[in-house]
Amino acid sequence: MTEQRTPLNVDPTRWLGERRKEDEKDFLKGSRQHNEELASAGRIFLEFIQGFWSLHDIGQCVTVFGSARFTEGNPHYELARALGKRLAEEGFAVMTGGGPGIMEAANRGAKEGGGLSYGCNIQLPEEQEPNPHITPGLCISFRYFAVRKMHFAMRANALAVFPGGFGTLDELFEILTLKQTRKTGGMPVVLFCRWAVRRTITLKQRCSRKRLKGGARRRYLLNVQLFVRVFAALLRGLKRLLSSLILTCQSHRTAPLCRSLD
Repeated sequence: MTEQRTPLNVDPTRWLGERRKEDEKDFLKGSRQHNEELASAGRIFLEFIQGFWSLHDIGQCVTVFGSARFTEGNPHYELARALGKRLAEEGFAVMTGGGPGIMEAANRGAKEGGGLSYGCNIQLPEEQEPNPHITPGLCISFRYFAVRKMHFAMRANALAVFPGGFGTLDELFEILTLKQTRKTGGMPVVLFCRWAVRRTITLKQRCSRKRLKGGARRRYLLNVQLFVRVFAALLRGLKRLLSSLILTCQSHRTAPLCRSLD
């Protein structure tokens, strides 16, 4: 087995000054003084270097995304655990976000299968702690989501996605965007979610009936999904608007306006 590198623990405060909890918020507020923006760029660069050093010899790897809310005994948790174990037995390293839930389950399965279990943890205000099933020395802590997602995309030979929240969707669509724009190769993406799979199959059937091929089919799928989301959001907004107008009519007893709405 290839000898693993010791994670490079880079402390940007040595060169770039003390970091505060509000640094990321300040970074996203807009333009700042040149020295502050240069310091932010230096911190981001050092996190890139930390990931390159620590994950250089990872080898064949499958990345697993999913919710941090599932606990042991949940069907999704047990499935992710079984997947991690099988991947380890087949010689693949398993990489997750390093947290609880699905991430813990996949790391746990890889550990039980005798494989390497990586965790790319993210520093959050709630202080997400790495799960205990990551191989010692293979937990990398990131501060910036963009750097962390780039290493997820770089190191993975395949992507397994379980049900999750905004973070899972963000990571999934980052990879799908890279695939659609041909910025990455043919990385397999497997959705362990019956709800998503059912709707994907339905859309594929519609595409086949329309006899769309190749890029046209992919564009059709994405356009249909976008249209459905936008249309649903418009309906929700229209419903709230009508409700507020009706309440206004009732409170002010503006009978003509109410009759016009009816």
